[in-house]
Amino acid sequence: MTLQPSENCVKKIVYGTLESCMKVFKYEVEKYPPQSYGTHIFSKLGLADQCKVVIKRFKTKDIYREYLFFKSQNNLKHLLE
Repeated sequence: MTLQPSENCVKKIVYGTLESCMKVFKYEVEKYPPQSYGTHIFSKLGLADQCKVVIKRFKTKDIYREYLFFKSQNNLKHLLE
């Protein structure tokens, strides 16, 4: 199975001060915990007064678990080669 990022992931682009962007990220982490949804900062550009932060996560817990399963299976293949 191939996971299509655009179908299975949510990308949120936030503009503002670094502080305001990190508040949005903190809210996303509280609502969608990284260990359940893979929530993370994909990229961060700019300085403290002008910033662009891209936050990514999987749409559901099940999709994230599936991703982790296939990722671990792929890693095992490399170890056995």
